Amino acid sequence: MAWNEPGGGNDKDPWNSGKDNSGPPDLDEAYKKLQEKLSGIFGGGGSAGGSGADLGGGAVVLILLVIAIIWGAIGIYQVDEKDRAIVMRFGKYYDTYGPGLHWNPPLVDNKVIVNVTEERQYPSRGLMLTKDENIV
Repeated sequence: MAWNEPGGGNDKDPWNSGKDNSGPPDLDEAYKKLQEKLSGIFGGGGSAGGSGADLGGGAVVLILLVIAIIWGAIGIYQVDEKDRAIVMRFGKYYDTYGPGLHWNPPLVDNKVIVNVTEERQYPSRGLMLTKDENIV
């Protein structure tokens, strides 16, 4: 007999796992449990006054960690096969990188990507306009 048939009992009901109420799990209760676990991990005790505005030491560490991850992700760049990256650290030549993925710390290194396979051609002859306005 299926768990949702009438008269079959609720012993196999996935929502009623030993509880008196029937229905899906309470999201507010799950959120409170998650919040308690996170506050225990980051060292924040329960808020006695319920202010919620004070940041614990764990929250500051979490914010600094997020900032460090963003800062590190900004420094990732890719150099194509036809290019080379010239890296200048604090404005002074540091290194030349070939193709591939590279990382340089932002605000410390400056990179200039140069196309090394492009040929620069200058025209060997130019157009001239004569006195009678003919092009030679």
